[in-house]
Amino acid sequence: MTSSNALLSLASAIQNYSYPCVVYDFRLEQALQLKSMVEVECFIQAQLMSTNTEQVKDGLSNILFWGYYNWPGMRDRRVQSFRSVVDSSQLMTAVRLFASLRGCAIRNLKRLELPCFSNLSFLSKLRTFLDPSAFCVIDRKLCTVPTIAGKFSMYKTYIPVTKENEESYSWWVNLCGKAATAIQIVGDRSVRPVDAARGFFQLVNEKQGVMADSLIQELN
Repeated sequence: MTSSNALLSLASAIQNYSYPCVVYDFRLEQALQLKSMVEVECFIQAQLMSTNTEQVKDGLSNILFWGYYNWPGMRDRRVQSFRSVVDSSQLMTAVRLFASLRGCAIRNLKRLELPCFSNLSFLSKLRTFLDPSAFCVIDRKLCTVPTIAGKFSMYKTYIPVTKENEESYSWWVNLCGKAATAIQIVGDRSVRPVDAARGFFQLVNEKQGVMADSLIQELN
């Protein structure tokens, strides 16, 4: 049985998750501060699931804008680079794939060869924003937790996309689903895998990686 204290700590971390709730309006050319990550998810998901390629381009750009928000120089370079390099053919292919995607499908997303979406961290962000109810993010900060690190092969600066890492991503989604089921409710919302992953991220930020690792071992 999973420790109730550990689950309470994760539930508290979910509530305390403090990453900025921001997106960018490319028509108005200004950042928008939203009230919650649910609003961020809805905003970006609507763009990604559009049949309009310009909307999809904005949604993909917003994943980069949000993901790199705390590093303004890199954020602006990545967004600008993506928007200048991605072409209409890639975006049309993305529209078709996004509408039919099933399962984790990380390698399917990688085959789109979208600029700035080549490693697992940002492809998992893309998968999550396409369906926030079912998926979650994995990144190198989470991989500082030993049990998570043991599941992924990594390079110094990124997590590559391989068959084995896609299987490990599926493991991570399932584990976060177990955590979400165990916690059930935080505040007035049902907990989803994406919320559990953010809670683990927050625990790492709060220097509680040992607690996170212990809970992951219990859930595994």
